[in-house]
Amino acid sequence: IVVSMVSAPLVAHAAPAAELNKQYNEIRTEIRTKNYVDAVRKADQVLQANDLSVKDKVRFLSIAAEASISQGSSQYVVAKSYYEKIIADPAIDNTSKINAINDLANTYIQSLTGQYLDKMDLSPAYAILDRALQLPNLKPEEKALALMHIGKLYDRDDKDNQAKSTYQKIQNLDVSDATKNKAWQATVDVYVKEVLYGTDQESDNAAKEAISVSEKQGFDLVSLYNRMGDFDTVTAMLTKVLDDPKSTDAGRWAAFSNLPCFTRSSGAGSTNGRTNPQAFRAILTEIQQLSSKYLPTLMQADPSRAKILLTTFKGTPVTPNVFYYPTNASPKYVAWAGKLLLQVPKLSDKDYSLVLTQYIAALAALHQNDQVIAQSASSQSNTRLDAATQFWAHLVNVSLTSKGADISKTIQAEKALSNKIKAQAILDAAQIALSAEQENTSEALYDAYKKIVPDLPVAAVNAVFTPNAPNDVGSWLASPLLKDPKAGAKLDRPYGDNLKLLQETDTTIGRAGADSVDGKTGDHDTNFYVSADAQGIHLFFDAHDEHAQEVVDGLLRGSSFETYLSPGENQPYYFFYPRLPNSPVTTGPTDFITMYPNARWRLPSTDDGTFRNDIRRTPDGFGISMFLSWDLFYDKLPVDGTKWRFESIRWTRSGGFSFAGSQSVHNPSSWGDIIFSGLTPQNLNAIKRAIIFDAVAKYRDAKGITKPVGQWNDPELGDPAFYQADVAPLLARLDKYADMVNKDMTAADADKIFNEAVPGWMEINYRVAALRAQYLKENLIAK
Repeated sequence: IVVSMVSAPLVAHAAPAAELNKQYNEIRTEIRTKNYVDAVRKADQVLQANDLSVKDKVRFLSIAAEASISQGSSQYVVAKSYYEKIIADPAIDNTSKINAINDLANTYIQSLTGQYLDKMDLSPAYAILDRALQLPNLKPEEKALALMHIGKLYDRDDKDNQAKSTYQKIQNLDVSDATKNKAWQATVDVYVKEVLYGTDQESDNAAKEAISVSEKQGFDLVSLYNRMGDFDTVTAMLTKVLDDPKSTDAGRWAAFSNLPCFTRSSGAGSTNGRTNPQAFRAILTEIQQLSSKYLPTLMQADPSRAKILLTTFKGTPVTPNVFYYPTNASPKYVAWAGKLLLQVPKLSDKDYSLVLTQYIAALAALHQNDQVIAQSASSQSNTRLDAATQFWAHLVNVSLTSKGADISKTIQAEKALSNKIKAQAILDAAQIALSAEQENTSEALYDAYKKIVPDLPVAAVNAVFTPNAPNDVGSWLASPLLKDPKAGAKLDRPYGDNLKLLQETDTTIGRAGADSVDGKTGDHDTNFYVSADAQGIHLFFDAHDEHAQEVVDGLLRGSSFETYLSPGENQPYYFFYPRLPNSPVTTGPTDFITMYPNARWRLPSTDDGTFRNDIRRTPDGFGISMFLSWDLFYDKLPVDGTKWRFESIRWTRSGGFSFAGSQSVHNPSSWGDIIFSGLTPQNLNAIKRAIIFDAVAKYRDAKGITKPVGQWNDPELGDPAFYQADVAPLLARLDKYADMVNKDMTAADADKIFNEAVPGWMEINYRVAALRAQYLKENLIAK
């Protein structure tokens, strides 16, 4: 007997429901972590099954489309194909198709990301949504859903009248009251937008319509007035409930907890990220007034209700800031709120510790020293506080009661805590003493702090004058400077607050909030070099990265270098921020300006050649080369031993590693030094000669008839009288020196020209502008 074995085609079958849910959640995780390609791949694998339920087919096609468009506008066609499969499948219900059509319209709009709103062509989106109304056998509820999506687009497109008209069509359909209510609520949403962004007349009319519709439909008027920004009316409505003796305790608590001063307190007084001190103080005052009136009674039923103050309490600074908090309103609020919060029986130990310490700090800021002493005395043995906080309270108490006499004894007696924890407690106690105006005690605490905190040596790197110093990544890699063990430095000090994260030894500090400092990300090793020649200062970062190719391929984040350079003590600093694997050549000099250009300060520019940078892949990572011309510093030229302040923080994939061990960004006090050497008289003269040639070229250019200086001699656009009276004599004096500039200048000539002419040449625009101001004052304004 011969049996014929015919292979059956392989058929992919759907996994059980639990497995499908697991796979869907995995895809959602891939999207959340921006692994969009893997998300699409996994969704496609599920979609190969031929017996997926309608529900599963819709949700996996939808998530595949979402992952596709998340990769960028170039994937719109791919995303569209997934939605079209939902729309074309006869087995899929109309509601799912309508939602897919809406998602497709939104995906089209998402593909326009990067365009200006007024330049976006939304007509294709409207056309897509209209397809929902053409689906066969539409039921009234389904048609209402399609109209709702169209109305939302009109609303989004600021076509308010069309939006309201579309929502009105839903009211004429045979649909449920719930659906009609949604349409009315959407209509109110449009009116609210008009209230907020319309003209005064439009706003008033829209407010009346919104209130009218809401009253007829029984919508929450408190919510409406809140959304329209009419907080006074909301407060009046809710305090009416609070004042009504017939209100239940639950009703009164609901009214109190929904007062606008609380719902707005998380962003209290903040507009576009900037604090508005008047608004902030007004909210604090309102919270305090209303709470003083109503909260005690509400706390009788439940003391934990005082926790409503916790959010605002945490967000309120204790110490007044001279810019934002010119009064002592903030410590007054913290002291008042802290007293109530400490009565909450169910406050977590963490929150209790925060409240108590901030409460004591507020009392100190208010100079209520007797209460500070009393509170710190009861806190030093409070078991709800950890040992470090108890020690801090003990120090505060001792420092204020003994005027500093027993500080050393108290610190020495504490044996259980590490020096790191003790140091932080001492510094925090010093802050309390300073707030309490006990300056001598504060100084005694700080002296004690310094005794147990080892000083890190100031980081330093030599900048040796080197003729024809390396000026790009290639020349740096070939330079013998990289082979000289004394030539460079390392960016190896972890970024962070030296005090908070200081270890028992003087070795390392760590960056607070860093993902990791275990060295496993392969991008911590950075060598740094500085050199100088007649043209300027050259900096080079040899940034090792074990995963450099993955960075280039976009699979891993590259490092960035937050870099500061101050040309001497008490000088504004320059800021640079090159990023790996590549960075625009203009990155840095004007990203963060600490001084605007003037006759004593110049900004680097790639346009005039005063700044250059170069970033390239190296065999074991990346190289970053930066150049700054001496033209920027002609009036600040260093000599042997001159120190310029410098810091660079390499933000790696596991935290910051720095040259000098900065405690915080933009913190000059913690920077290191660039120390110049090799600046012999001959080398300094070479620098001056290079500056002279640049300065005289700049001067000659400025004298052109269309340029800032020469323009004054133009008979139509300038002021020849001013030119002849003030500008021409200045130019005559400077021209004499310009005639001396040539390649055969002696060293003495170069020194003379540099000292007597270069300042005038370099700042000719500013000098002429000053002359012009004086001329106008004497000849026009005075008359």
